[in-house]
Amino acid sequence: MVSRVRFVLPCLLLVAAALCGCHGAPPPAQPQVNIVPTPPLAKDPTPVPPTPPAPSKVAEAVNALLAQPGSSPFPKGTQLKSAVVTDGVAVLDFSKEFNGLGNLGDSVESQAQKALQKALAAIPEVQKMRVTVEGKPYDSQVTDWSTPFSVRHDTTKAGDGQ
Repeated sequence: MVSRVRFVLPCLLLVAAALCGCHGAPPPAQPQVNIVPTPPLAKDPTPVPPTPPAPSKVAEAVNALLAQPGSSPFPKGTQLKSAVVTDGVAVLDFSKEFNGLGNLGDSVESQAQKALQKALAAIPEVQKMRVTVEGKPYDSQVTDWSTPFSVRHDTTKAGDGQ
């Protein structure tokens, strides 16, 4: 019986030690590995063309003016190539057909200028306008279209103190 006690007692001590967590030094720490998932590959590597920007208010106003049926002061086929507003100045670049305006007479050229002014006066961001044709200053015998001019009539009166 003593031999059994000698055998059972150490076994009980081992079991008790295992249950208590007293079983020596902790195992060495395992290095941490961070796994970063990679994005899935595109199924179609064909690039998507960028969406063209929406037309600006200025371009919409001028294109609406050019599209008006009837007695338009603009030469047939005139198209707006670009409209850029910088610091309150709208630069309108027209197609080469705009050059024909000089052949239509002073009053027609004046009508065209007034029509553009009226269209742009409705846009608060625009204070002045300038016209180019195919990227070059429009050459007129009547008016200087390349120097920015107001799109609104001056409403101040003499004696207002302004």
